[in-house]
Amino acid sequence: MDVELGLRERKKLRTRQLIAETARRMFVERGFDAVPVAAVARAAEVSEATVFNYFSTKEDLVYQGMEAFQTELLAAVRDRPAGEPFVAAFARFVLAPRGFLAAEDENAARYLTEISRMIAASPALLSREREILARYTASLAALIAPGWSPTR
Repeated sequence: MDVELGLRERKKLRTRQLIAETARRMFVERGFDAVPVAAVARAAEVSEATVFNYFSTKEDLVYQGMEAFQTELLAAVRDRPAGEPFVAAFARFVLAPRGFLAAEDENAARYLTEISRMIAASPALLSREREILARYTASLAALIAPGWSPTR
């Protein structure tokens, strides 16, 4: 069922998208570590507090879609057809083209290359990426083998 967002929700979504797009553009141009959140706020014409109202950390400006990915991944494994192995459901989900990976144009390829270079050049982003992947691993393990813990 599609639910139309109200005016306030649409404005909040546009503001969030503007901030994220502005940040990504600036990070690609100058490097993640060289751009303070205050500069992103100025360029997006919002306050620094507004940026942090929408994104908990500077790294979230880059990785904001990762929580939705985790939710969808867990749902794909949890809601797989009866008798289907975990690995098959996981592979089907992970290998399905989505987002920029599904786009077949030069702009999408260029964007992915720029973002990948930016992430590779930033110790802060690489560290955050490891945290996110560890969270995925722990969540998936808990779904597959309840009671499992990465510290055991």
